[in-house]
Amino acid sequence: MKNTCKRLTSVLLAFALIFTAVAVGFGSVQPANAAVQAPAKAANSKVSTVSTVEETVALLTDQGTPAANQSKKSAQDNLTDRAGGRSPSIIIPGIGQSDVYLLDENGNRAKDEDGNDIKNFPILIDTDYLLKTLALPLAKMLITQKDKGFTDLAAQAVGKSLAQSAVDFNGQPVSNLELERFPHSVAECTPEQREKIYRTIPLQDYTKVAGEEYLYFFTYNSYGNNLDAAQELYDFIQNVKAETGQDKVNIVPISLGSTIATSLIEVYPQVKDDLDKIIFIVPALDGSRLVGDLYNGTLNTKDESLYKTLLPSLMGDTYTAYLVNIVLRIIPKQIILDLLDKIIDQLKEVMILNCTMIFGLVPSEDYPALAQQYLSTPERAEIRRQMDIYHRAQTNAITNLKAFEADGVQVFDVVDYNFPLYSFVPSSETH
Repeated sequence: MKNTCKRLTSVLLAFALIFTAVAVGFGSVQPANAAVQAPAKAANSKVSTVSTVEETVALLTDQGTPAANQSKKSAQDNLTDRAGGRSPSIIIPGIGQSDVYLLDENGNRAKDEDGNDIKNFPILIDTDYLLKTLALPLAKMLITQKDKGFTDLAAQAVGKSLAQSAVDFNGQPVSNLELERFPHSVAECTPEQREKIYRTIPLQDYTKVAGEEYLYFFTYNSYGNNLDAAQELYDFIQNVKAETGQDKVNIVPISLGSTIATSLIEVYPQVKDDLDKIIFIVPALDGSRLVGDLYNGTLNTKDESLYKTLLPSLMGDTYTAYLVNIVLRIIPKQIILDLLDKIIDQLKEVMILNCTMIFGLVPSEDYPALAQQYLSTPERAEIRRQMDIYHRAQTNAITNLKAFEADGVQVFDVVDYNFPLYSFVPSSETH
């Protein structure tokens, strides 16, 4: 019976972990079976098509696209010939690709029961508290097949278990955290740091051409403050210019990192004089429909999603995912739906409504209504002020980028197509 309770309690833990991770766009998305196809280029559009890593590297190393590149010079020759020297490149990674560590009361990295450093991604959650609090109520709910206050208790327990992941009304994490930074080039990193960077973003082909002394890795807290990160990025750009002696840099914003770049070009328009190229990679320039659906509280509750595709899409096509799917069927569907709604409400209150980095993943068309619904209270006035600035940056993003292009900054967008959203949001049927 004890083991059974533990297994069933894991369902609740999965809910908390899943919907926190989903709310921030965490996890890998598997491609559809259909062949990936890019839409046709619009008339007079400035679009370059690439299909390999080498071709993408060419964008950063000033070789142009292979189709347009008639020169037979080596990549190094092209770099050497370029007037003014090469521009260093700054990678702005995606969600969860910067390590942030929890610190203990003495300012040292906190350790888990296995002696490993505790990171804040995908989430900081007190699973021991959840197990102790919910094991017996869960068993009673399963025996009676009735709620009797279980979902309220479970949601409150989830909220308390997320205390270390909380974000305050100024948009700042409440826990004492340490962001791992790389203030100098990859060439000056330790072997361990260099291996970590390459494992996160495989850029070995780029550094073979441009040199590790011209590659930098900017880090940030995925659950942090967007405007703070934009200011740090601006300062980082100035430091890279000073360290390399170059007048301009390339920035390479990836996924969530593009929200920081969006704020950068809005709040610090003078940065255009510091930029050679902006190379977006699958950027969240206008958020994600998945996150918009979750902030709006709309879920796909069809049985196909809830009992079949939800967990495998998040956990991978694993035995555990399908086992949990089977366990889910033991719980009455209405209780599952009520529990999901209440857990999402807890996640909003404790964390994601105050987290300006994650709120930046809301599509611009959804923001006005959500801001009116959630950010109109006095305690969230500062969050509203900051998010209004970001919404303006998001709305102006294309106009700002075109203005940067007019001043000589080259802008590229490396993307792919026909990758489905997670099936548990309604937009998965249209986007």
